Amino acid sequence: MKLFQANNFDPSNITKLLTEYNVAKMDLVFLPLHHDQFWYLVVANFRHGRFEVLCPNLDLDSIQCNAEKVIFNFKMTFKCAYPRFMLFNIFQMTTTFRSVICSKNHCDTGVFVMKLMQSHDGDKQHLFEAEDAKPLRECMAYYMLTHPLNEKYDTLVDTKRILNMHGVTVGWHQ
Repeated sequence: MKLFQANNFDPSNITKLLTEYNVAKMDLVFLPLHHDQFWYLVVANFRHGRFEVLCPNLDLDSIQCNAEKVIFNFKMTFKCAYPRFMLFNIFQMTTTFRSVICSKNHCDTGVFVMKLMQSHDGDKQHLFEAEDAKPLRECMAYYMLTHPLNEKYDTLVDTKRILNMHGVTVGWHQ
């Protein structure tokens, strides 16, 4: 979502994308963002009328300015895409900032953001521990490598060898 982070942002560049996916009918819209060597997640939670900034480290201050710019640009784009939208006023949606892990390790932030996008339902509060990173990384890697829609799986000879070494079989690719 680098478009929402641009200094010379023009809502018309992405308005078509919002209408094409009918974003106005969704409960949650996830905007994974990379800033200053780590990832964080902005969630447009239409169900609860708020934007949630979920940061996988303790350094909320370092992303606040960037997140506010992204949220403002998203609001402008939404208004351009849906000028007659009446269910709620996107400019009255509040913003909450929340750290979801007690760590300053920037290396695993992408793993935590992927897990948040997979499991965040807009209601429950997530809190990860630093030691969650390794098993999450392993699960995400396994999921992506062995997914039925991974068109390159059949060419990943080393991956198959490693999976077989550990007794892992993948039924749909056999």
